[in-house]
Amino acid sequence: MGRDSGFIALFGGVAGGADVILMPEFAYDLDAVAAHVRYVTHNRPSPVLVVVAEGIARPLDERRGESSIGEAVAAGLQARNGFDARCTVLGHLQRGGSPAVFDRLLASTFGAHAVQLLAEGATARMTAWRGGLASHIPMADVVTGPRFVTANNSLIRTARDMGLYVGEGF
Repeated sequence: MGRDSGFIALFGGVAGGADVILMPEFAYDLDAVAAHVRYVTHNRPSPVLVVVAEGIARPLDERRGESSIGEAVAAGLQARNGFDARCTVLGHLQRGGSPAVFDRLLASTFGAHAVQLLAEGATARMTAWRGGLASHIPMADVVTGPRFVTANNSLIRTARDMGLYVGEGF
């Protein structure tokens, strides 16, 4: 997930307590990532979470590899640090589960709001959750193309303030 845009990796990484977040929008140096891992662990093996969006460039020493990008990063970090590194592909774990109360309320609210819009003759609108309320926005605002994480994104600043490695050039 996250072939061209790093938003899923960024949100999941910050929310999940990651130490490193690699996104397609930002160059990274695997040697710098390995150094950051050593810094975080104080040169001793301990749990580190590295979130890797699938669209990042492969490490230079893994350009011809057949493995997934996550496996390539894990292998590169293990080779550089000597720590055991394992890769878990989110798509293999992401199967959903029982909806929470909010999930059920949101679905009901969106459904009722969409029916109300249709009854009013509104078309080409999408229901949205804004400020704790169901609202609607023009579909044209939604389908304008992919959106990318920028260096001035507030969550990027938050991640950096928290000491996360999010790429080179900051």
